[in-house]
Amino acid sequence: MVSGFADIWISMIKNNFQMLGLDDSKPRGIIILGILFGLGAVLQIIFSFTGYPLYVMGYSLQSGFAIYVYLLYALVSVSLAYGFLKLKKVAFYFAILWFLWGAANGISNYLMLADLEVIADGALSFVFLAYIYSKKRYFVN
Repeated sequence: MVSGFADIWISMIKNNFQMLGLDDSKPRGIIILGILFGLGAVLQIIFSFTGYPLYVMGYSLQSGFAIYVYLLYALVSVSLAYGFLKLKKVAFYFAILWFLWGAANGISNYLMLADLEVIADGALSFVFLAYIYSKKRYFVN
């Protein structure tokens, strides 16, 4: 059943490539990551205004400083989304730094908070880092 939903979602993306101004020369995984970065930026903006706590290196930030960090994360996410959709080389190098930061932050949050759910962020960062690095040749602009 999950495979059916995934197939439907991928076919919707495939059928709307021309509508989005994308072509088949770009890897779909890179496009999907770019879209996820854009969605992440929207969520980070929402989190900044709702007072959702931010965990950085094992410490919870809930003050006004967290709002600025969330907005900085949103700005970085928008930049990465644009760079991924346009296959910018600078976005490739910046994404490596971003995913290394995400992995380090996830591991340190796990060590400080001892919560197994937190380690998923670090693990996903490693998976995305490996995928991005395997598609290095597409980032030519």
